[in-house]
Amino acid sequence: MRLALALAALAGPAHALGCDDFWFHRNLVADRAGYCFSSPLGRTIFDNTDCTTTTPQLDPASADLIARIRALEAEWGCAVDTARTTVQVNRPDLYARLIDIPMPSPYESACVGWRGGLVPLRAGRSLTAPVLGHAEPGDSIGYSHEDAGGWSFVETGDGGPIGWVPAGTFDDPGCEMYAG
Repeated sequence: MRLALALAALAGPAHALGCDDFWFHRNLVADRAGYCFSSPLGRTIFDNTDCTTTTPQLDPASADLIARIRALEAEWGCAVDTARTTVQVNRPDLYARLIDIPMPSPYESACVGWRGGLVPLRAGRSLTAPVLGHAEPGDSIGYSHEDAGGWSFVETGDGGPIGWVPAGTFDDPGCEMYAG
């Protein structure tokens, strides 16, 4: 019964990331670098009004993130149909507000039933980054991205806020149970 509850709770705060998520994360990095999309999917999901090139100059961190996501897409055999105009991505509007784009992971876990207080979820990996929302007592906190630089990227509830927190923020004994 506890496992069933944990799995049900896990379905709320996070979803198993897949090819659409990987495509979205990778192209969000490209969009920020000024990439001009030509596919129907790219033009629908990203605003081309501020695009500048089809060969953007990427900083080393962005180039590395794109390469790592491409490797994940290859590992999973992803072939997103860019002729369509929708993607199955959880909260793309909130991801667009991020300063630091997280590296997606095909694995997920969760802190089910947060027992602590309000926790600010930040747009970037800095205590001065804007707050996008808060994790609240009772929330289930989903992890489906890799930690980076001492920070964890988390999602709360179904449709709740997302953001960066210092790694270990939701460690034991702060949760009723853990899943994943």
